[in-house]
Amino acid sequence: MKKIFFLIALFFQSSCGSALSRVLLPEERALRSMILEEEKTCLEGGDCSHENLEFENSSLEKSSLDQRILIIDSEREQNFPSLFYQNKNRALALFKVEEEERDFVFEYHPRVKTLKALGDIFSLVKECEKKGKKIEDLEIDHYKLLQLHHKMEWEGVQLPEAPHGQRVFDILARYNPEAQFVVGSFPEVSNKTFCSIGKKREEIHDFFKKTAESYLEIIQKYNINYVNISYASTILSLKNHNKRMCNDKLSFEEMSFYLREKTLFLDLLSEGAPSVLFFQALPNTYERSYLDRQDSRNFAAKKRDNFLRVSYWTSFIPQGENFSQRVLRDRIPLSQKNLWPVVDFYINSGFDEAEGQKFKEKEKRDILEMPYAGFYLSSDFNMSNSFATPVALSYVNYLRQGKKMFHLTNGKKILDPLLTHELLFYK
Repeated sequence: MKKIFFLIALFFQSSCGSALSRVLLPEERALRSMILEEEKTCLEGGDCSHENLEFENSSLEKSSLDQRILIIDSEREQNFPSLFYQNKNRALALFKVEEEERDFVFEYHPRVKTLKALGDIFSLVKECEKKGKKIEDLEIDHYKLLQLHHKMEWEGVQLPEAPHGQRVFDILARYNPEAQFVVGSFPEVSNKTFCSIGKKREEIHDFFKKTAESYLEIIQKYNINYVNISYASTILSLKNHNKRMCNDKLSFEEMSFYLREKTLFLDLLSEGAPSVLFFQALPNTYERSYLDRQDSRNFAAKKRDNFLRVSYWTSFIPQGENFSQRVLRDRIPLSQKNLWPVVDFYINSGFDEAEGQKFKEKEKRDILEMPYAGFYLSSDFNMSNSFATPVALSYVNYLRQGKKMFHLTNGKKILDPLLTHELLFYK
C-alpha cells in the first residue's frame, strides 16, 4: 500500500504528468505570464513589439517518407499563420499559379508582420511538448493566444479571417504528425481571359496543360504520396462568375469548353502520377441536373482509378462499423443526397449545423473538432466536403502507416467518429 501511495505521489510531482495532474511545468507558468502580459499590451490597446518574418522552406525529413502531401486549394494565396509557429518546418515549399507568369507555376515566400512575443511563446510550447504535454493540454488561455495569432499581417495580401486552404492544411498537419507538405493553388485563368473564352481557347488549353505538367514535376521532385484537392466548378458556378466579372454573357458551349479544360488538368495529374492517391472534395451542393451534364460531372466528380471522392455526413446515430460499406442512401443528409452516385468516401462529423450544439450539450455526443492556427480546437464550424476530405486522407494514411489494407474498389465507405477512436480526431 505504501508503495502505491509513493507511486501516486511521484506521478503528481512529475512535471510531465497528464493534464489531469494539474501540475504545471515551469515553461507552462512562464507561458501563462507571457500571454497575460501580451494581452494587456496588445489586445487592450497598448503598444506591441513587432518583427517581420519570411516563410522558409523546410528540409526533407526521413520520418515523412511515404507521408508527403500536396495540397491543391482554391485560394490563390496560400498563406498559413501556423507555418511560422506551431507548424513550422512542416511545409517543403509553397507555390502560386498565375497566368501572367512565364511558367505559370512558381515558388514564393510570403512575408508577415507579427508580434515578437509569439516566437518566444511558441518556443516554450515546443519545450513543453518535448516534456510530454501537447499544446491543447497546457493550462493556458488558448483563445487569448489565438487572438494574439490574429494580429499577424501579411505583406501585400488581405486575407479572409479563416482562409479555406489554411483550415485544410491545419487539419492535415494535426492528424498526420509525421507528414510534410507542399502547397499550391488550383489553376485559374485571369478574369480577362475567362471573359474572352471564345477568343482564348488555345491559350486556355495551354495554361491548364502546362500547369498540370508543372505539378507533376513537383510531385516527382518531392516524392508526393497523397494529393488533397479542394476545388469545385459547375456550369452554374461559371454562370455566376460570368455575371459578376464579365460585360458579355458567355455561351453554354464556351463554359462547357472551360470545364473540359479544367477536367483535363485533373486527368493529366491522375494519368501522370498513377501511384499517388488523390482525395477530391465534391461540391457541397449539387443539383441533380449537374449529373446529367457530362462536362460538369467530369470535372466535379469523374471516377478515376487513383481518385477518392469525398463527402461529409452529419448524423448523431452511429453508421455501421467504424470503417463500413453499409451506407444507406435514405440516411444521408438532404443536402448530400444528389451526390450519392459519385461518392467514394463519407466522413461523419457528428455535427449537424442546425442541431449540433444543442445535441452536444444535451447528449454529450462525440463530435469532430477542427484545429485552427495549428493549436486551437473548435467544434463550432460549418462542416463541408472541403473539411471532410483531409480527414479521409488522414485516415487512409493512418491505415497505410499501420500496414493495414485499404482497397479502393470495395464500394462506398464511411468513417464514423461515434464508433471509433483509432485517431485522435474526436473528443
